[in-house]
Amino acid sequence: MSCWAPLVPFAKARLGVGDGALGLLLLSLGIGSVVAMPITGAFSARLGCKPMILAGGLGLVVLLPLLAAANTAVALAACLFAFGASLGTIDVAMNVHAVEVQHAANEPLMSGFHAQYSIGGIAGSGAMTALLSAHFAPLGSALAASALILAALLIAQPNFLRTQAHAGTSLFVRPRGIVLLLAALVALIFLAEGAILDWSALLLTESHLASAARGGVGYLLFSVAMTIGRLTGDEHQQQGRQKLHQPHHAEDKGASREVVDLPADRHRSDLAREARQAARQQEEEERPLREQRAGAHWHDGRHMFGRFPPRSIYRRTGVADGPSLVNGSPVRCA
Repeated sequence: MSCWAPLVPFAKARLGVGDGALGLLLLSLGIGSVVAMPITGAFSARLGCKPMILAGGLGLVVLLPLLAAANTAVALAACLFAFGASLGTIDVAMNVHAVEVQHAANEPLMSGFHAQYSIGGIAGSGAMTALLSAHFAPLGSALAASALILAALLIAQPNFLRTQAHAGTSLFVRPRGIVLLLAALVALIFLAEGAILDWSALLLTESHLASAARGGVGYLLFSVAMTIGRLTGDEHQQQGRQKLHQPHHAEDKGASREVVDLPADRHRSDLAREARQAARQQEEEERPLREQRAGAHWHDGRHMFGRFPPRSIYRRTGVADGPSLVNGSPVRCA
C-alpha cells in the first residue's frame, strides 16, 4: 500500500485528470477493500488464514506494476478496485492470523504486529521515493517493489499457522453492540489514513513543498508517527495487566468491623458493597448467640444495675453500656 502513495502524482499527470475525477478513481480502491473484507473473513474461517494471506499478497505483486502502467481512467479504476480487494484480503487475514499467534503466545503482541506493519510502510514509501528520486521510471520502481513483496511472501509463508474454524462455527456474525462503536471508530481512522495515502503526495507536490519524485515523504512521515505509537502499545498493555493482577488491600469495614480484602480483578465499589452486605448478614446470624452470652455474663449483676437491654450490652471495645465500674474496675464481657 505504501508503494502506491508516491505513484499518485504520476498517475494523475499520466491521465491528465483533475482532482474531482482523480477522487472518483481513488474511490475504487476503497470499494474494492470493503467488498473483499467480509468475503475474506468467511473464507479465512473455512480455509484458514494462510491461503488468504498468500492470495492477497500475490494480488499486490501483480497489480502494483499495473497501477504504474495504466494509461486510461477505466484501466486505472479496474486496477485500483482489484488492488483494494487484495489489500482488504491481506489486511483481514493477517489480523486474524495475528490474533491466533497472540492467543498461542498468551501475551500482548498485537500492537507490535501493527508496528511492524508501519515499519513496512516506512520501507515501502521510503524505497519507492528513493527510486523515483534516483530518476527510475514509475514502472521500474513498481516492479522492484513487487519483487521485494514476493520475496517477503516466500520467506514468511512456511511459518504461517494453519488455522481453521471449528465445526459448527458461523462464517458470518451480524455486528452489534460495542462492535458497531468500534466500526465507527475504525471508519474515522481509515478516513484519515486514506486521505494521507491518496492525497499527501499531491498536496506536497502541488503546494511546491516537494517534487513529484519526493511526494512519498508525506506518507513516510505518517508511517513513522504510527510506528512510534504502536511500538509502545504492547508495553502499556502489559503494564496494565500487571497492575490488574497485583493484590490491592483496600479495607472495607462492615457492620461487624471486620476487614475485608478486595481482590484487584473486580470493581472495588462492587466488592465493597458485597462486603458490607456479607458483614450485615453475619451480624444478624451471630446476634442471638451474642445476646445469650451477654445475658449469661450479666445475670449476676442485674440486682445492682437493673436489667440492661441485650442489644446495648456490647460495643466493639468489649465494655458494657451503663455503669462501667464495679468495685472500681471496668466490667468487660468474656
